[in-house]
Amino acid sequence: MKKLSTLFLLLILLGSCKIVNPEIQPEDSNALWIEIKHTGCYGTCPIYNWKVYANGDLQYQAMRFTEFIGVKEASMSDRELFKFYSSLKGYNLIPIDTTHRDRAIDLPSTILRVYSKNTDNYREVKCMGTCSEVYHKKIFKVEDVLFEIMEEQNRQ
Repeated sequence: MKKLSTLFLLLILLGSCKIVNPEIQPEDSNALWIEIKHTGCYGTCPIYNWKVYANGDLQYQAMRFTEFIGVKEASMSDRELFKFYSSLKGYNLIPIDTTHRDRAIDLPSTILRVYSKNTDNYREVKCMGTCSEVYHKKIFKVEDVLFEIMEEQNRQ
């Protein structure tokens, strides 16, 4: 019983924590922190971007071949920001592994960037085509978390 109450207390504390780690988050709370881009191809590949700011602001911009075209914005709570960060860590996307690079001519690219101090200082992985299929799937799983947060906020 004591282990259960300790675990419960730990979950409550983790759920209310803000991510404060200078190695992985910009010092300026209004700065761009993480960006996920999907580029087009010669066909109908979806083209859209995600931007996550250090303060929890979230922006989804869909340009072509998506169900929604335009910009949606939301602001993540500390708990949602923690959930997002946990998904990045859980799928081993942070720290960025820059060895995932492949070249293709007519395949969409997925780009994951993590900014540390400003928009000139970032680490990126660029997947063209299948990249490492496992790595690509991990990025989509993290995006599922962002879509879930965005949908929940747009329902309110």
